[in-house]
Amino acid sequence: MKTQIRIHRLFQVGLLLAGLAACTQQGISQTADTAQPEPDGLNHPWADTPGAALSALALAPGSNSLSAQPWTAASNGWGPIEIDRSVNGYGGGDGKTLTLAGKTYAHGFGAHANSSMTFNLGAQCASFTSDIGVDDEVGDRGSVVFQVYGDGSKLYDSGVMTGASATKTLTVSVAGVKELKLVVTDSGNGNTNDHADWASPTLLNCAAPTTLPLRINTGGPAQTVNGVSWVGCTGPSACGGYVTGGFAYGENRSISGAVAPANQTIYQTEWTGGATTNIPVGSTAFEFRIPVPNGSYQVRLHFAELNKAAIGARVFDVKIEGTAALTSFDVFKEAGGAQKAIVRTLDATVSDGTLTIAFVRRVENAKISGIEILPATTPSGPLTWTERAPALQPVSEAQGAAVNGVLYVFGGFNKDLHTTAKSQAYDAANNRWSSVHDMPEQITHGAVAVDGTTIYIAGGFVGTHPGPQTSHVWKYNTLTDTWSAGPPLPAARGAGAMVRLGRELHFFGGTERDLNDLDIYRRDASEHWVLNLDGGTTWTTAAPMPNARNHMAGAVLNGLIYAIGGQHLGDEQAGEQADVQSYDPATNTWTTRASMPRPVGHINSSTLVWNGRIVVIAGVTLKSLEIANVTQYDPASNAWTELTPLPAARQSPIADLIGTQVVVTTGSLPSGVFTTTWTGER
Repeated sequence: MKTQIRIHRLFQVGLLLAGLAACTQQGISQTADTAQPEPDGLNHPWADTPGAALSALALAPGSNSLSAQPWTAASNGWGPIEIDRSVNGYGGGDGKTLTLAGKTYAHGFGAHANSSMTFNLGAQCASFTSDIGVDDEVGDRGSVVFQVYGDGSKLYDSGVMTGASATKTLTVSVAGVKELKLVVTDSGNGNTNDHADWASPTLLNCAAPTTLPLRINTGGPAQTVNGVSWVGCTGPSACGGYVTGGFAYGENRSISGAVAPANQTIYQTEWTGGATTNIPVGSTAFEFRIPVPNGSYQVRLHFAELNKAAIGARVFDVKIEGTAALTSFDVFKEAGGAQKAIVRTLDATVSDGTLTIAFVRRVENAKISGIEILPATTPSGPLTWTERAPALQPVSEAQGAAVNGVLYVFGGFNKDLHTTAKSQAYDAANNRWSSVHDMPEQITHGAVAVDGTTIYIAGGFVGTHPGPQTSHVWKYNTLTDTWSAGPPLPAARGAGAMVRLGRELHFFGGTERDLNDLDIYRRDASEHWVLNLDGGTTWTTAAPMPNARNHMAGAVLNGLIYAIGGQHLGDEQAGEQADVQSYDPATNTWTTRASMPRPVGHINSSTLVWNGRIVVIAGVTLKSLEIANVTQYDPASNAWTELTPLPAARQSPIADLIGTQVVVTTGSLPSGVFTTTWTGER
């Protein structure tokens, strides 16, 4: 009995040494399995899941030997899968030359049923080929089935092959395939002698790595605009392999407002499809799949309506990486008419080696005039603040947001807490202010959100301080310089927050003053209301905020809604809040995030998203102290950092992002109300 125990322990040591030798190949790890035993009467299963291989393969243009590429996961029924050798025994590195029917192979995989290997192709290649069979080292024994899967769908099945079977050569299309999986099964009779070779496995017609930035003239030929190159896309086979579905179209119409680095000719052609190509409503009309390294990108989509003459004549969605980026997008409506250029800049994070941009049909054909793909860079270093032209009138506690390069400032307190309905607009490109149409009411502390070219203002306080809260919702059309009423809030609120996510407005928080004594704050609100922007006439209820408060900010980033800072009631001495929560509309739940570096309120119209971070500018902290601080929240690290402060402190300024710069204007201090305007750049 002792001798048997000693022999068994020596055998275990042998297994351990074999496993350690195998660890020199792609980070091998042993796992349990239920495979049938080989002749020694024991199982020797193996598996490997190297985290470093999760990115798409770094392939050369043309052909690539698959055995030279890392897998994302692999398993084997008899020791490790051998690379460029047969499997032979269960010890790693003990394989022989791959041999099928007397022919030897320099490259391939020596596997053993039951086996699988998964590779992240990232949709970079056109086809996959390999010779397959049972290795000559087991003679005519063994019985296996080879299978190939692409993104979970079976692409090939060899049927049962034995050591006596002739070698087979398989070739399958992997165009558009992100995940390639090679499988060997034991054909149902156990895995004894099931030594299966993938000989000369090769990926064919792989795309050259995408050179970034990439600009695609969708529907038009390659051209250079002021030294900037655009690749052509004039047909499915003349678009760099990037597009499936749809077709090229163009009209020689005059286009106004071309956005650099595009020119008029970029907007005179388009890639389109949907109704014309008999695509059902709600289905993808066409899709661009562009191989890129994993990481963050900025996607700029260029549009111009060539032949529709009314709102609603062409409507479509855009999805980036499977997530809605533009919903019910109407080029005519957003651009303010036909033959007018418009650009939408969107963020994308790629984790599978392919940037996917899908255009979904709603009404008529979807379309796109040009696509720019730029690496998303997060500038580092200090902000440089530059003073610009002053606003036309000093205000504080106003409402504002930027649309198409113009920062709008509506109403607010102008002096001694007296209100104004006057409104003004700053053209950042020309450093020029102008008046726009007065607000319908004299409002302060309204919540603001932007939908295309329309600015929504909800709630707020009406008239000279202390004014009552209101439930009114106003819509400002930046194209026509006109105001109209929107569906009112379910109840009156002042100093709440509002954001747009997809095709919905979300209003949350705020406060109520006692209507019998407006100097008294009756309660803070935790309620959270939602309005459908596509025909919704009433607000619905969603999960309330965990911390009821007012004077806070709202922001949208990566599909989540953030409630940031604020204050309790009217207490600017000790009631300022550092709390941050995020709301997930998919689960209707709020989650606590990292608190701000300091409690801050009065930041409703001075909080914005910049380079994938939330930036909060100035405001009021404890003891009613106005601050110049600029702080930044990174959702990836769930952490706040300090940026270069403003040149001077401000309470309730208006700030937003225009191009690559932050524009900050107006606001107040105890000494008065200001017209100062700054731009900040890195």
